[in-house]
Amino acid sequence: MLVLGLVAAMTLGSVPAEVGAASDAIELRWAAPEGCPEAEQARVLVGRLVPSTDARVRAVVIIDAVAGGFVGTLELHAKGSPTARRLEAEDCLVLARAMAVVIAVGLDPVAVAHGGDAASVPEPEASVPEPEAAVPEPLEIDGVGDVGPSRASASEPSPRAVPRGGLEGGVRIGAGVGGLLLPAAGVGLSLAPFIGTARVHVRAVAQYWAPQTVAFDPLRDAGGELQLVTGGVRVCPQLAWGHVRVPLCAGADAGTIFGRGIGRDLTAPRSSRGPWVGAVLEPGVTVDVTSRVSLWLALEGVVSLYRPVFAVDGAQQAWTAGAGALRGLLGVQVHARRDRQQNR
Repeated sequence: MLVLGLVAAMTLGSVPAEVGAASDAIELRWAAPEGCPEAEQARVLVGRLVPSTDARVRAVVIIDAVAGGFVGTLELHAKGSPTARRLEAEDCLVLARAMAVVIAVGLDPVAVAHGGDAASVPEPEASVPEPEAAVPEPLEIDGVGDVGPSRASASEPSPRAVPRGGLEGGVRIGAGVGGLLLPAAGVGLSLAPFIGTARVHVRAVAQYWAPQTVAFDPLRDAGGELQLVTGGVRVCPQLAWGHVRVPLCAGADAGTIFGRGIGRDLTAPRSSRGPWVGAVLEPGVTVDVTSRVSLWLALEGVVSLYRPVFAVDGAQQAWTAGAGALRGLLGVQVHARRDRQQNR
């Protein structure tokens, strides 16, 4: 039984140097903070629970320190059926032992219940505490209980499970093409640090749009060069499916359009600037590439709320900032680590 295997793991004190033959059947990637058990200790513990087996398993374990304790994620590939677990405990040793038990069960659940070390643990009697009492620290295991024929499906992760994560942050860097606001279509750069949860992000967005030229007088060589710098805020509710997120952002931008007179017929070219304010609607999509890096694509629709006017001395025409803009942006997003199940 899984409970018996867990009791055996928790009652192991210092792990001996020898490693069970079954430890060679594990392809293990292990990352944990300093002071936590290391990968070799986990291998030894699995070897104690499963002395020998012909099965093979691949496991990726990541343990992070959080407020109040530790949280670990486990990706387990055994018998062609990948699963994932998220466990929490106040003590890293307890969490690491629990991870090892789950790996051992994935490798050979029968051996966990009937292996040599498990068999050496006496069956619970009236004088023996209940198995739950043998766990020295609170331990939360998502979707893991006693595994039996009638409960086997409960161990599979739900594709619509709500993530447990708290705040996450990062930064988006991108570039794009936009038109209609400045005199002609042009390129721009975008930088947007953000903070939020898997459900909603708040972004601070800074953008720069390269200079574009406009002719103020068709009869003379008298024109202008204009460029735009803005900053704003976006509130972005998000839909999520696996590694894909769909943020639906709305917000406001404010900035400055810088103008400079150009042309041979201008006797005294001057520079000026005018404020611009706009409302922004920005749907997009973000795809996780690694646990810390994503690619993103967005389409911005902008409506001008305040539009500056530019002209040059003696010109017959003036230029007014566009009533709105349409922009396509793409880039890279660097963020806090996300486990494979966080978006589900």
